[in-house]
Amino acid sequence: NINMHPQYAIEDRVDRLHFGATHHSEVLPVFSRIDYTEHSLVCDLVLNYSDNDGSPVEGGVDSISVGVGLEYFRFWGPDDQRILLGVTPVDDAHVDVFHTVWVSRELGGVVRTDHELASRIAMTRRDFLRDLSIWSHLQYTDVSADEPPEEYEIRRLRLWTRRFYI
Repeated sequence: NINMHPQYAIEDRVDRLHFGATHHSEVLPVFSRIDYTEHSLVCDLVLNYSDNDGSPVEGGVDSISVGVGLEYFRFWGPDDQRILLGVTPVDDAHVDVFHTVWVSRELGGVVRTDHELASRIAMTRRDFLRDLSIWSHLQYTDVSADEPPEEYEIRRLRLWTRRFYI
């Protein structure tokens, strides 16, 4: 039972800036797709990672959100993992959050050890707990009318999510 509004989790889908502030990304992702349907949002991002020798490697995150409370993520490129996130309202100020991680045993033709898999899952969990800590301390603010591109997508998302609230 966490003190947060379910809206905060889904707003991360369109908040490019949170990757730098929360996940310490040196380069901000680029949206390759943002599509809204009646009940779902598809949001794909392209990210540049650094390989072990420091050379850039392209990767990304493809996500599908169903309503405000169910999200699926597929990471590709230098990583191969899936995340399922469920955010269920309990009352006006609290939610229950469910988070599941799947990591592929094989990556690029190389079989990962149990230790490597456990380390990757632990890193994903740390990132999730970082997000969760931020979400539980957020306060809702309107985006400005003279919005930069980042706020334009948040405004669009908020208009779309209104259909899920009574």
